[in-house]
Amino acid sequence: YYSGGQYLRAVECYTMSVDQERTAVASANRAMALLKLGEHERAEEDATSALEIDPSYLKALQRRSTARREQGKLLEAMEDCESALRLTPQSQALRGDRRALAKAYRDAEGLEPLKTEATVTIAKDARAAQKTKERGEEVEPEEDAGPPAAARSE
Repeated sequence: YYSGGQYLRAVECYTMSVDQERTAVASANRAMALLKLGEHERAEEDATSALEIDPSYLKALQRRSTARREQGKLLEAMEDCESALRLTPQSQALRGDRRALAKAYRDAEGLEPLKTEATVTIAKDARAAQKTKERGEEVEPEEDAGPPAAARSE
């Protein structure tokens, strides 16, 4: 029913499944159908139920993050997104979700993004090292030059 867009009927079927035997998959699937129906609180409850059974169930983390975001629980949504990223750190979709959640939180709180010289330098160095590794070259460790120039006191 879910793939046919019959989300209410899908919720009913997943409910029958959960009533027979509560599993992480059935709870997370019902959470997804509830998200499609805009029932974000119930979706959060089902995703939480799935995570009580299987704390590392990626889809449950993603669905709870979405439910929390839709309810304006941005910090909790970011926590779920971070947990999901720990399970699949290579996921570009999750990284994009994390950036979007961080921006939404900053906007809601009237905060500016943090950018320091050290952060930018570290990020550039990490990207350069990754490109060097991708080309199959050895990465030479750099000597510690101390803090960035802006942080040094004369």
